[in-house]
Amino acid sequence: MNRIHQLKQILVPETQTTRLAECRHCGESVDAETEACPECGSNEIARYEF
Repeated sequence: MNRIHQLKQILVPETQTTRLAECRHCGESVDAETEACPECGSNEIARYEF
């Protein structure tokens, strides 16, 4: 690893994306790919990326 690459890693760290999905009706946490809430059956799934 050369010094320029090392310096870039220090100054511009790679960002990690955190994904959260939850039912808008009951608030149940679900997988991001879920189409309908297993708890209440609602298909209103909110998806967030941080």
